[in-house]
Amino acid sequence: MTDVPAFKNESYMADASNYLSTMQFQLASIQSNSAIHKEINKDWKQATEEMLEEPQFGSQINRAREFFKHKTDSIKKALPDRLSQAKAIYTFIKGAATCNKHDDMFTDKGVRTAFEKKAGNTAEFNLALIGALRAMGLTAEPLILSTRDHAFPNLYYPNLEEFDYVICQLKIDSTVYLLDASSKEYEFGTIPHKCINGNGRVLRSDFSSDWVVLKNSAAEKRISLLDLTLQPDGKIAGKLTAYYYGHAAVVKREKIHSFSNQEDYLDDLNKGMPQFKISGIELQHTDEPDKILTEILTLELFGTPIKSKVHFNPFVMMRFKQNPFVSIERIYPVDIISPITETLNIRFHYPANFKITELPAALGIRLPANGGSYMLNTENIDNTLTIGNQLILAKSIYSIEEYGNLKEFLRRVVFSQNASFLIEKIN
Repeated sequence: MTDVPAFKNESYMADASNYLSTMQFQLASIQSNSAIHKEINKDWKQATEEMLEEPQFGSQINRAREFFKHKTDSIKKALPDRLSQAKAIYTFIKGAATCNKHDDMFTDKGVRTAFEKKAGNTAEFNLALIGALRAMGLTAEPLILSTRDHAFPNLYYPNLEEFDYVICQLKIDSTVYLLDASSKEYEFGTIPHKCINGNGRVLRSDFSSDWVVLKNSAAEKRISLLDLTLQPDGKIAGKLTAYYYGHAAVVKREKIHSFSNQEDYLDDLNKGMPQFKISGIELQHTDEPDKILTEILTLELFGTPIKSKVHFNPFVMMRFKQNPFVSIERIYPVDIISPITETLNIRFHYPANFKITELPAALGIRLPANGGSYMLNTENIDNTLTIGNQLILAKSIYSIEEYGNLKEFLRRVVFSQNASFLIEKIN
């Protein structure tokens, strides 16, 4: 082969190995000189049986079932319905030890040792969760997957070496939940973004198995309210209140918990919003992933007070400061992992000795096939400017054919959010 073009990584794509042409071989059988024939390649029933009998995998589920039985019995007595019971044991497993963040499909020390010593890898947490849910009488199965920094698993024949992580699939009545107990930041029914990588394989106790599409039940969502007041002396101050849902809450909680104290976290916020000085912060539900994470910032605009006029861009919570899609064409799908909803409502109060002109242009656009939408509208009444702004990307994956529309859509979004309004002092 000659003149083969170099592979180019793009924004929002799965692992590059998924798009590189390769030829792979897997040993199917061995024929010895003594005419003994040994099959090596397995079907999924054989592979599932092997995994469920593996001492560092399936056997650990059975041990966890016995180890946590005393806890599950007390939960069953205290709570009436199966969903409440499942949520309670999920919360218990998350808090019973500390995950060392070592991702694996197999246990290291074993479930019992990990929880006695209060530390374990991701498999020890999730296999423990499966065993505890089974002790509760619930239908819980291990689901193996390949994380996002690895290729998609082959859908045509089993190759267990392609998998590197295990989560829990729980079924209550007709509803299926995907669970990961290895991080305290995740709410019930939400799995890490690193796990959303094509399909995973659920392994059942009767040695049957099926492919499962990996996705989160909730979109990544943030709703923000920026309330600012232009004071008679020309200074601008106010509050920014943000509510985080789904994976947006997970990312925010992980960032908050990465700092040893709130003062260091506040310093980091100030670096990320250089146009403002953040003087105060209030955080709500940082350790309660089943509740809405709320952040309230008290802030003041940097710079000298407005003497005559100034342009002001109020879009302080922009997801896209520039269009991430610059290529003329794209040869693989756009993978944003989960749907996104970003809402920013702005109220800007100003005194009678000021006026506002050159408002951002109203805009309403939609992607075809309900792929997303963007809205910006303004209203300037009684010395209060109100701006409503919402971006929705409704799909997890956009096809190659949808790329051109998505690129143009985000170009217009970025242009809209870079607009400003003009504040003028009346002499």
